[in-house]
Amino acid sequence: MCPCSILCARLNSDVWAMTALLLTAVYITASFVQGVTGFGFGLLSVPLVSLLFTPGEAVGMNAVVGTTNCVYAFILLRKLVNYKETTLLFLLSAAFVPLGAYFLVHVNKHLVLTVMGLMVVAVTLREFNPNRRHDSPIFHSRFSLIFPALAGLLGGAFTAPGSAIVPYMFAREGDPHIARANLQYFFTLISGVVIVSHLWTGNLNEQNALRALPFIPVVFLFTKLGSMTAFRVRRDIFRRIVNSALLLLGLYLIIKNGIVIFR
Repeated sequence: MCPCSILCARLNSDVWAMTALLLTAVYITASFVQGVTGFGFGLLSVPLVSLLFTPGEAVGMNAVVGTTNCVYAFILLRKLVNYKETTLLFLLSAAFVPLGAYFLVHVNKHLVLTVMGLMVVAVTLREFNPNRRHDSPIFHSRFSLIFPALAGLLGGAFTAPGSAIVPYMFAREGDPHIARANLQYFFTLISGVVIVSHLWTGNLNEQNALRALPFIPVVFLFTKLGSMTAFRVRRDIFRRIVNSALLLLGLYLIIKNGIVIFR
């Protein structure tokens, strides 16, 4: 074997080792955040993994690792889930996925997600109000079904149902841990739809699945640690943490997509 071949092999080995370390750091952070708050895995992991691979490959890897995260988080919180209500919300969302894939995909993605960011901020600022009504008709009437419907539309068009369903779940539930549990069940169900769609588009293939598999133990460990941490925090403080994270989510959507619109 010539010296050049040995050098190239060593360089490739070093590059993959660095890539593996970076991926481990990304999935540790994303798993812990999702374990604590109940959301944020994809928001953190996909943009960062896209710096190392193509966006399609990053999404395909996230379909494997992110689904594992949701399923395991659901298993950890399964006793808190309101199964009947959350299943009905999922069925409503799933009914709107094809509609989103067919119609909303032709709308400016950045405009839609900017509007969703504004909605997230508005809902979250309401939650910071100490005089808010917990039985507000915004979240406890037929009008509130617009949120899971929007989640289905966004999931079908942009695989981003969380920006609609997350603030709705936390605003609707008085107990943030029940909201977190319901979200994991909802995400687990809708992940099936997401995986089928990525298999269809080719983002999820054997190569991307094999890249993602070594990081599954990392997801298990840090999702568990995140969930344990959430239960150790006082409930009122935990709600403030979640609301702050939601506010950051809304601002992130507005800034990231607004810059593209006005550029």
